[in-house]
Amino acid sequence: MRTILNITTLLITLCGFSALAQSGKLQGRVTTIQGTAINRSTVKLLNTNLGSLSDSGGGYSIQNLDAGNYKISVSAIGYAAQLKSINIRKGQTLIVDFQLAESNQQLEETVISAEKRQESIQNTPAAITALDAKQIRDYRIWDITGLTAIAPGLFTVEHGNSTSSNFLNIRGVMGFSNEQAVATYVDGVYQSDYFSAPPLFNDVQSIEILRGPQGTLYGRNAFGGVVNITTKQPGNTPSGYAEVNLGNYGQQRYTVSLSVPVIKNKLFASGSFTYNHRGSIYFNEYTNSGFDRREDYSGNFNLRYLPSAKWSLALNVKTENDNDRGSFPWLGSYKEVLKNPYQVNTNNTNIERRKNWNTSLAANYYGNKFNFTSVSSYTNWHGYSEHSARYPSKSICTGIQVGLPFDK
Repeated sequence: MRTILNITTLLITLCGFSALAQSGKLQGRVTTIQGTAINRSTVKLLNTNLGSLSDSGGGYSIQNLDAGNYKISVSAIGYAAQLKSINIRKGQTLIVDFQLAESNQQLEETVISAEKRQESIQNTPAAITALDAKQIRDYRIWDITGLTAIAPGLFTVEHGNSTSSNFLNIRGVMGFSNEQAVATYVDGVYQSDYFSAPPLFNDVQSIEILRGPQGTLYGRNAFGGVVNITTKQPGNTPSGYAEVNLGNYGQQRYTVSLSVPVIKNKLFASGSFTYNHRGSIYFNEYTNSGFDRREDYSGNFNLRYLPSAKWSLALNVKTENDNDRGSFPWLGSYKEVLKNPYQVNTNNTNIERRKNWNTSLAANYYGNKFNFTSVSSYTNWHGYSEHSARYPSKSICTGIQVGLPFDK
């Protein structure tokens, strides 16, 4: 019996060594153009779970790769990101070095997911505006209305002073309520109503604005285009920040964010919270006080689990609470508007509140021949206006997608 067990153990060990011998390996160095090593640069194989951080000497290594085609993305703070396409043969050790230029000297290559897979924007035949986390922060885009100044052809129609309802217009095409003409997706989840889409940006990794009909990949209500929002996903590198912004009209914005690995290479968690307040712009002569106000808070929580090199599970929970006042500063004619700008005379305070809860669970399989994605979501929002009834809504949906991981 002992002999049989020993032989079985030996066979399992030999099979393990055989699998490792057939798997490929990718390694190299990340340096500046002058040859200086770049520490802690991010090296990632697109459309996979595989990646690495460069060490103090700029070296990186990714092991146990199946034979096939891959696209590598390399990025580092202060340097322009690069993309390369490679082919790894069975059992091959491929050496690929990168030389990164400073971001103020060279345009970086942008990775997007407009076609439901990560790809270079230069290789995607569509009219797209893509913003990464740094651009969102530098441009100070705090909510969905800020995209009007950045994306050509996009205009956001605000619902009075209400934070919770905005109509998106791309190239003059606009819809209302659940019959929108511009579809909004957050982490792969379609927002079925303009009230369900979170207008406040909290820990956002990227925003993509696709202009023109997108019904082939995004389904109904995408005749004008798509706004695709992706939040930051936690990883092995701990990170966090706190931010305070103050401005005129009593503007206050406080944000905290934290991302940590719970179990290295397996389980990761992140969370963020934002409180935003803005005082009155319109003055109400009837009450001799400010007419409008915005006050809201939002939170975002991510839990990511990698059961294997080919599978990933991601749980995302978002919550938002809006408490606005002065949603409709109506006047009788445009002459009254021009005569007394930013002044109203009414006893109508028009308070509008909204509570929004978005939850999604995404399962991804990254194969050598195909990729598989399944997203299940639950959305629950409640709106309340002082002069109308409550208008609650709930939605549950599941989507499955199968596609090629790279170009053949």
